[in-house]
Amino acid sequence: MPDAPGPRTASRRRRGPAVLLVLGCAVLAGVPADAARPDRDGLTEDWSAVRPGGPIAGLVSDGRRVVAIGETRAGPAGLAGYDGATGARLWRARLPWAHTGDPVGGRGVVIVPSGAESGRRPIDYVALDTATGVRRWRVHVRTRAFPAGRPATGRPQAAGALLGGVFYYADGRTVTGVDAATGKVRHRFTSRYATGVAGPVAAGGRIVLLARPPGARSGRRRVLLRFAPDLTPYPPIEVPGPTARGPDRVAASGRTVLTWGPDVLQAVDARDGRALYRRKTNRWAETDGVTGGTVLVHGTENGHALLLALDLRTDRRLWSFRIPRRSGIDAQAGAVFVIGPGVAAVDPRTGRTVYTHAARSSGPGLAVPAAGRIVVADQNRVTGYR
Repeated sequence: MPDAPGPRTASRRRRGPAVLLVLGCAVLAGVPADAARPDRDGLTEDWSAVRPGGPIAGLVSDGRRVVAIGETRAGPAGLAGYDGATGARLWRARLPWAHTGDPVGGRGVVIVPSGAESGRRPIDYVALDTATGVRRWRVHVRTRAFPAGRPATGRPQAAGALLGGVFYYADGRTVTGVDAATGKVRHRFTSRYATGVAGPVAAGGRIVLLARPPGARSGRRRVLLRFAPDLTPYPPIEVPGPTARGPDRVAASGRTVLTWGPDVLQAVDARDGRALYRRKTNRWAETDGVTGGTVLVHGTENGHALLLALDLRTDRRLWSFRIPRRSGIDAQAGAVFVIGPGVAAVDPRTGRTVYTHAARSSGPGLAVPAAGRIVVADQNRVTGYR
């Protein structure tokens, strides 16, 4: 795969989450020299706060407030809630965190998978109020539907999906939707044959779960179970795996669902069930997730770290460029972040540099939009930019 030219600088500042925020050296390898100079309309540091304890391993937003999770080697993780506009710390808490499942935020709560890291042990989903840290509700899950291991970069599989104020999660063959604020069960469906592997995710007004049929040889066969918001089922979609292990990750943007495993990407339309494409990936490549209709893939080529963007619906290559080594890649809430020391923002559809900033962040880390800011959590601090 030949190197593509680096993104070009755009003088106009772009607001909103639809940007790729690259937190790397003051200039990305492969980015033109003029992109290294901070744009006069670029990001500025608005506030900074001390991390909640331990390296930052989780960061989630409900739109107004941010919850950061500091990972510890032994004992419960440290959680802290921050006001997205001012950076004021609102509360602190400690909670056992199954950190192979990514927390979900929205409707004034953050929902954390709590328990052991092992994929074979039961866990709880615990909902905390983002303003006070008070526990709203807790549910017990015997068979979780997210992988036991964390990806090398970026976020693990999301622990569930929020749609219309309802949080959907899988427990073995059962999918349940509970009120995000109260935990009251709204909807429930039990499959006669398929066990959840990853998800569910929300796509095109549907709830979609990657599942494994019974007796699937070598674990290769997968199906996508699709539901209306009230969990009325639609016909499942077969998702074959080309290797000894089937797809084990799922993500969505718009009405498109992407599944991936060790060496394949497959996309389907969540509404009509139509298969869009199936693409084999190189051994060097690792899929980081989707955002704004774009698939982000990273890896190494000719000894250099490379970030590649594909169109989610067509599999068309959009752009690629080199990134600093040891960068963290984060795709969430309509934005994509590549995190290390320094800040540059890149449009995910065109690859153009939107603005730059010589940040003091120490990556890798995570980032989310909140209260009109971009909040970055690295290994030392939590910082809000605008």
